[in-house]
Amino acid sequence: TFFKPLTALFEQFIKIKTPGLKVADFAGNSQYSTDIDIIKKYIQDLDIVIKSLDAQDTASLSFFKNISQQYPDKIMLVLLGASGSLVYQNGKEYKQPAFTTTVINTTGAGDAYTAAFLVEYAQSKDIQSAVVSGTTAATLLLEQHN
Repeated sequence: TFFKPLTALFEQFIKIKTPGLKVADFAGNSQYSTDIDIIKKYIQDLDIVIKSLDAQDTASLSFFKNISQQYPDKIMLVLLGASGSLVYQNGKEYKQPAFTTTVINTTGAGDAYTAAFLVEYAQSKDIQSAVVSGTTAATLLLEQHN
């Protein structure tokens, strides 16, 4: 019952016509973040899908790679925590390892990565540059005291 208002809100978001990129972040720990069917249902209306996964979750990684082949104009950004990140687009895979650092606090690292990735990609349309920007932002945050 708690998620019914969120479902309605998400469906309204999907209908919005925008000249910019339409991004959905499924990286959290909600009902939506674990339900792959929601991504399948709305992929045609999104430009970028973001998901946090375990690097060993080969089934989910294959799903995102397959989606990028079926919808070549879509970007699938997969955050892998200490294992780095992957981006799938048009069947291509862009791997970015995490930078070596002394971790003080992980809170917000995924959000920092995502924000930096999106800003760089929106400006440059260069995935490789965007993953480096995201990784740099996450690394700087990991080294900070909160």
